[in-house]
Parts: sequence; structure tokens; C-alpha cells
Amino acid sequence: MPKFVFIIKDKDPAILTKDLYHRHISHLKQNARAQKLYLVGPLKGQDKILQVIQAESSEDAQEIVNSDPYIKEGLYQTYECYELLESNEANNWLMDTPRIQEMLRGLK
Repeated sequence: MPKFVFIIKDKDPAILTKDLYHRHISHLKQNARAQKLYLVGPLKGQDKILQVIQAESSEDAQEIVNSDPYIKEGLYQTYECYELLESNEANNWLMDTPRIQEMLRGLK
């Protein structure tokens, strides 16, 4: 299943409450149990969060992120979304994909 990387940013710390924090954690737990949340965490030294969501499409992944209380309540104002082309031993580090083959043809 495709994975989508979100950089969630533009934090308004005045909005954060204990209740909002606990609703955010409940949202994360629910999506982790459903195997939709692959990875999540704050970026050290930044007021940004990284989330990796497993979903059928970018729209489905954005729906999950948009349902996070942190987004719904405006604690974080914006995010960037990118599809991750996961590279690992199981897929030969993407070496056999047309994208990498084309890139290699153009190199010395």
C-alpha cells in the first residue's frame, strides 16, 4: 500500500490544551490500530510534525490527516504531502524501476 509523508507545520501554540492533546493521541492510536499510521513524531528543534500514512491514495491519506484534532482545531495550520517511494532490500532498493533505470542512463 502506498505511503504518504506529511510535514505538518505552522503551529499556533495558544490553541493547545490537555483535552486537544489527548484527542490527538486517540486519533493516532485509532489509525495505528487500523494500520494506517506508519510513523509519527515531532521534528527535533522544530514546531513541525512528521506523519507517514499508509493509504490507497493521496486523497485518502489527506482525509486521515485532516481528521486529526490538531488540524481540525487549527493547532497546525498547514501541511505538505508527498508520496514516499519506499526503497528497501525487498524491492532491490528501487534499482529495477523505470525511474531509476532512466536516471542511471543519464549518468557517466
